[in-house]
Amino acid sequence: MILTPELVQRFEYHQADAVESLLTRSLSVPGNPEGYALYHDGTIRAMRSTNPRASLATQTCGAAGQPADVLRRVVEFFNAGRVPARLRIEPDRFTSARDDGSNP
Repeated sequence: MILTPELVQRFEYHQADAVESLLTRSLSVPGNPEGYALYHDGTIRAMRSTNPRASLATQTCGAAGQPADVLRRVVEFFNAGRVPARLRIEPDRFTSARDDGSNP
């Protein structure tokens, strides 16, 4: 199987769907003790938790190739919760060294 940028992006969004589904249910817990919050802006989806042990719940997907002002709003979303921003930037193409069909 050749790992294409499209396949990487699909995986990234499936992972974000799963985490967002869990957080959406958790948002209904009275008082939101984990400090969960969701952010959407076009293709960007960001999730945060004020619980430092909930690193899976603190992530961003869809940030690759976005303009600086859009990414600034994502960082502001994290700053508003006093949580360090986590933006995973997926490559939109592979380097020639890895683009030989040998990707796992």
